[in-house]
Amino acid sequence: MHKLMEKNVSLGNNITVIKRGENCIVYKMKDITGEGTMTCYNVFHGIDLIYNDFHLKNCFSEFIPKVKMMAIDHCKTGRIEWQFQNSSYIYLQEGDMQINGRKHHNVGFGFPLSHYKEITVAIYIEEALKTLYGA
Repeated sequence: MHKLMEKNVSLGNNITVIKRGENCIVYKMKDITGEGTMTCYNVFHGIDLIYNDFHLKNCFSEFIPKVKMMAIDHCKTGRIEWQFQNSSYIYLQEGDMQINGRKHHNVGFGFPLSHYKEITVAIYIEEALKTLYGA
């Protein structure tokens, strides 16, 4: 059963599991402004592919990595305003991509169009290296 993401990150109190399969978990994020789903597939040990589909105005992420990781995010539709702890922002809109280490992911997010669809590749560094190089 797929538990890699749950083992490697703390998702917070505003995210619950709504469906669990052999290689897939569907999470639900709920906020007073709406909700969204994160459908997480384990590609292979150390790498998850996550389809994010949010229909809300804003939310606070309680996501905290427990291991070294990086993520590649690609905005399919909508727009996200991502506030960092140092009060700087990143904005992604349709077609944009970004890569980061998720060290400062427990911050506020805004969705000015009230919808946002994204594909994320989550890479848990040590586990992925073991899989890729047999270390």
